[in-house]
Amino acid sequence: MEADESARMTAIWTVIQCKQEGMSDRETAKFVPYSHEWVNSRWKEYQKEGKHTEALSKVEERIA
Repeated sequence: MEADESARMTAIWTVIQCKQEGMSDRETAKFVPYSHEWVNSRWKEYQKEGKHTEALSKVEERIA
């Protein structure tokens, strides 16, 4: 996996973890190198469209 892909997947994983804990988009954006709008878009993609499950599993596989 390329470094930029790894960084993006880790950011998506972080977004999902933070949002599941009830954090706002702005609070979550403090933990990733992206805006709160980006956070909101990734969260909606995950919740409404079922996207990013591969990113979650890959990151969890690496940190386990």
